[in-house]
Amino acid sequence: MQGKRNISDIIENYLKDFLVNDNHVIIQRNELATLFECVPSQINYVIKTRFTQNRGYIVQSKRGGAGYVRISKLDFCHTHIIDALLSTLSNSLSMNEAVKVISQLHHEQVLTKREMLLIQASLERDMLQSHVDNDDQLRADLLKSQLRQLRYQYNESEE
Repeated sequence: MQGKRNISDIIENYLKDFLVNDNHVIIQRNELATLFECVPSQINYVIKTRFTQNRGYIVQSKRGGAGYVRISKLDFCHTHIIDALLSTLSNSLSMNEAVKVISQLHHEQVLTKREMLLIQASLERDMLQSHVDNDDQLRADLLKSQLRQLRYQYNESEE
């Protein structure tokens, strides 16, 4: 299990390196699998889990002999990023899922590191557990509320 996680991180970072200077990268699964000495399904896994719309990417794919995968980085203003996240968040959110959302907002420079840490601390199990029976549901409600407030603040500053 650990080996798959490491190769996934390596493949993700390899692809993200291309996206630093360009808004998209076009790859062929088989060539990338050969480069990293893994099966093409490992490439599919990385693309499917690490390059999602929630994380700011659009993936287009063409299968077949001349098939390719195009990964494009979305260029959103802060309110669009927050709106996209709000539209996809469920009514129950594990701490792991919440950290991914908060980290993505920090990565996209919507949140400062300090804001990220404060939001994360407010969603910790220790803070929630003594107040409700369903901390995942409360966590989702709190994060949505915080995101709506951030969106409101950014909307005012962008006008």
